[in-house]
Amino acid sequence: MRFLSTAAGLGSLLLLGAAAAAVLPGIQQQPDLVVHEKATAAALARWHGRRKFIPTFPVGCPYVTAVGATGAYAPTEPAWFSSGGFSEYFTRPSWQDAAVAGYLARINGSHAGWYAPGGRAYPDVSAVGSRFLMQKPPPRGREWTQKGTSASTPVIAAMVALANDKRMRAGKPPLGFLNPLLYSERMRTAFNDVTRGTSGSCSGKEHTEFGWDALEGWDPATGMGTLDFARFIDALG
Repeated sequence: MRFLSTAAGLGSLLLLGAAAAAVLPGIQQQPDLVVHEKATAAALARWHGRRKFIPTFPVGCPYVTAVGATGAYAPTEPAWFSSGGFSEYFTRPSWQDAAVAGYLARINGSHAGWYAPGGRAYPDVSAVGSRFLMQKPPPRGREWTQKGTSASTPVIAAMVALANDKRMRAGKPPLGFLNPLLYSERMRTAFNDVTRGTSGSCSGKEHTEFGWDALEGWDPATGMGTLDFARFIDALG
């Protein structure tokens, strides 16, 4: 995380990261011992003899905007690799309370004991994260498609960068800390709510085992939904 701190110190308006680490019990004060792995919707482990979801870092931090992923098909559904959950080390910030409380009420105790319902919930927002065309340069040039939250995160970052550019050209300040804004009333029209499908896990033969359902409003599969750029700009005013 040192490079992010350095970039912030240099005045960067937007910092993009696409890595995550599983945070295991007893090592939260020893960052060098964090076990790195690909961020998934619901990595499973046995903690002190019981199975539970593993929150990831840094997306579990409330000061990071966490981005989930959807598939590149209609109707829109969360991709099985869309990361989501509830932090066990950061409490849920007040600007998330209403949105997350609604989801917890709707799932009515599902996965009880597997997660911390009072923790910072993520992701905050999503974007398409599959079927990205990649090109390898010559002499061994070839094309292939890529997927992951490493694909969806730059999409959201680009939207925010363009919004900041438009604002600063108009003499307005950049957006700054984004998360409280995303959950505000004026942003309600900026999202495409994803209400079907589920994220998945690394356990079992089916990726959908033990996943989070996408429901109306905020959910741990897609956050507030996918961000519509035109409506996002309009909502900013």
